[in-house]
Amino acid sequence: MTVFNSFADLAQARINLADAREGITESYDGAFLEHSDLAKLNIIEAPIAAEMPDPDMARRAVEMAIGTIFDVLKDTRMEEFAQQLAWGMVNEFDDVVKTLNGVHAHDWGTFLKTRIQTPGQPSPTGGIERGGYRLVWKEEPNVFDKARFGEGKFISLNHSIGLAIDNDGKVSASRWNSPAFKAGIVTGMTIVAVNGTAYSADGIKAAITAAKGAGKAIELLVKRDDKYMTVTIDYHDGLRWPWLERAPGAKGPGGLDLLLAPRKAPARK
Repeated sequence: MTVFNSFADLAQARINLADAREGITESYDGAFLEHSDLAKLNIIEAPIAAEMPDPDMARRAVEMAIGTIFDVLKDTRMEEFAQQLAWGMVNEFDDVVKTLNGVHAHDWGTFLKTRIQTPGQPSPTGGIERGGYRLVWKEEPNVFDKARFGEGKFISLNHSIGLAIDNDGKVSASRWNSPAFKAGIVTGMTIVAVNGTAYSADGIKAAITAAKGAGKAIELLVKRDDKYMTVTIDYHDGLRWPWLERAPGAKGPGGLDLLLAPRKAPARK
């Protein structure tokens, strides 16, 4: 590590660095390595042309994610950690790694990059299973998802065709490499009709169910800016929402039950 004892030393170091590097620039724009109007949505795939997310939708998505942490952990033994979890979502990667190492020494950088940024990783269900539960998929949203869909006035089909859609048919999220994404549906588009009928949440759920197995592919009429187009989604696995169920043979309160149990009021003296 280089130590500077004065601003003069710092200035000289900068001069030496400039002499050692070709193409150094004094301009603000030139300081960036990449100059492109394309967006890189994934560290693996090539950059693509993509619209900026709607600012209000982005704000609501962040607020919902942060609020969910506090709502889920409220009045449980994990409530005191809610602020730290929320902090981790909105801070720099290196800050999160440094903080985690302060709690428990580990190669958190590699761990997080592998589990979060590397495609094809298995679902981290080990903790759930050790807690006496298992992850299953059903054709109806779980109680929590159903409530947040109603409150947020949208529906998430993330685990089936890969879209989140508000009540007016506007796409607020398109999961990377999902069936809808591969068909060309991106954030900001509006779904006008599903299989020839005006869009509704019930209508698109019915279309996904009808396409299950050997059913006909889902046909959407979508609008982007002032252009309309017909898009076909070749998806046949039906509706899917995650649920937690007690593991077969589990007896008594599981680890998750104890972790999320209400805190006991202190005994009165």
